[in-house]
Amino acid sequence: MDTLTLFHTGCGMAALLSGGTVVGMRKGTRRHRYVGWIYVATMILLCVTSFFIYELFGGFGPFHVAALISLVSVIGGILAPLLRTQIGEECMKAHYRFML
Repeated sequence: MDTLTLFHTGCGMAALLSGGTVVGMRKGTRRHRYVGWIYVATMILLCVTSFFIYELFGGFGPFHVAALISLVSVIGGILAPLLRTQIGEECMKAHYRFML
């Protein structure tokens, strides 16, 4: 396994751990936001690195499609609470939907 694939796998494991942890936490706390940012960072790294790994299908494959969907979901999920002060509390409902 090359370095990029190992890094990608590590990001996936970190995303699973931080994502599972943040879901079980009390929402809106400082700790929830901190672990949530770890999840966001690892998911973005996971998705981006996936576009440089082609061994499985020899080109763009179904996992790349899943990475695009995940990337849109994570970005939407993080933009919602960041825009809360401009748009209002409706953004938190969008945050919950994107994160699901």
